[in-house]
Amino acid sequence: MKKYFALNALLTIVVLALVFMGTAQAQARSKRLFVLKRSRYSILSLGTLPGFTRSTALGLNDKGEVVGSLDSGQDNLPSHVFLWSERRLHDFGTIPSPYSAPNAPHPFAIEKVSLNNRGMIVVSWSVFFDGAYMGTRQVVSVRRDGRWKDLPLLPLFQDNAEATVNERGDIALTADHTSNTRHADSPPYDPPHVALYRGGRLMDLGPGHSSGINNKGEVCGFVAVDAKGAPRGLVNVYEERAVIAFKITAGKRERIGQGMTTAINDQGVIVELAEGVPTDQGYSFAKALPARWQDGELSLLPVPQGEHAVPAAINNRGQIVGGHWLWEGNRRYDLNSFVPESSGWTHLQANAINNLGQIAGWGRFHGKRRAFLMTPAK
Repeated sequence: MKKYFALNALLTIVVLALVFMGTAQAQARSKRLFVLKRSRYSILSLGTLPGFTRSTALGLNDKGEVVGSLDSGQDNLPSHVFLWSERRLHDFGTIPSPYSAPNAPHPFAIEKVSLNNRGMIVVSWSVFFDGAYMGTRQVVSVRRDGRWKDLPLLPLFQDNAEATVNERGDIALTADHTSNTRHADSPPYDPPHVALYRGGRLMDLGPGHSSGINNKGEVCGFVAVDAKGAPRGLVNVYEERAVIAFKITAGKRERIGQGMTTAINDQGVIVELAEGVPTDQGYSFAKALPARWQDGELSLLPVPQGEHAVPAAINNRGQIVGGHWLWEGNRRYDLNSFVPESSGWTHLQANAINNLGQIAGWGRFHGKRRAFLMTPAK
C-alpha cells in the first residue's frame, strides 16, 4: 500500500511538472512572439545638444544619415540645422545668409530639409520681419562641400520654398511671391511656379507647387485653379475650386487627377492627399485621404475611419510613411506598435523613409520631443 501511494504521488508530481513546464514554454513562446513583433524595428533617439530642448528629423538618405532641426521651443530664438552622421549630432548653426545676419530680420523657422547620398543638404526656411506674418520671406539654401549657398530666384519672384534634392543634385522647388502672404485681407494673387535647379541654372516649369523629385528628374506637384480653370495661389481663402495633381517629365506636364502630391519615387509612384473639397473659404484638405498614384490609377491608402493622415515619403520599395503610419502595399502598420511600451517612446511621427526601410521622424521620448531613427531588424 505504501508503495502504491508513493508511486501515485510520484506520478502526480511528474504530471504537475509537465503541466508547469508546458505552461512556462507556452508563456515563453508568447513572450518571444511579443518581442519579435515589437522588434521588427529598433529605434534610436538622436538626442539634442546644449542650448536646445527639442530635435526633429526631417530628411534621411540611404547611408542612414539624418538631417533636421534643433530648437529651444522659444519663438524668439532661431532653429539650427543638424546632421546626424557617424552616430553623433553635428550642429550647423544658423544658415549664413543675408537673411540670417545679426542685423537682418529674425527669427527663422526651418520648414523642410532634404539630403542625398552625396551629402548635399537642401534647407527650406522662413524669416519673419518684426515678428509679423505679413513680412514672411522664404529661402532655399544648399550645403555642399562644407559651404552654404542661397539658391537664385526666378525673375519676378521673391521667394523659394518646398525644395527637394535627388542623387544627381537636381533641386525641385516652389518659386513664390513675398507679397502673396496667406492673409484674409490680401487680394487674389498670381500662383507660385515650379522651378528646377540643375547645373547652376534655375528653370521655370510653370504654375504650381513642387513637392518632390526622383532620380530620373521627374517632378511631382499640384496647382490650385479657380472656377474657370485658371491657376492661382493655394490659400485657405478666395475661390479655389480644384487642386490638380501633376507629374513633370522632361518638361512635359501630365495631369494625374485631383489632390495635393507629397512625394515621388524612382518608379514614378506618387503619394498624395486626395478627395479634398471646395468650401466657401477655399479648398480644404481637412478630411482628405492619403492615396497612391501608380500606373495611371489612384488608390486610397487604408486609414482608420475618421483619422486624418498625410503621406510624407515613399521609397523605391513602395513603402510609404506619414504621421504614425507605415503602409506596405494595401496594409498599414502603426509605428507605435513596433516599439515596446517600456521603451519610453510615444506619439511617433514619421517624415522620411530610405530605400533600406529606415524611418526618421520625431516623437516623445520620456515626454520630451526627440528626433528618432528606426531601423528594420535583420
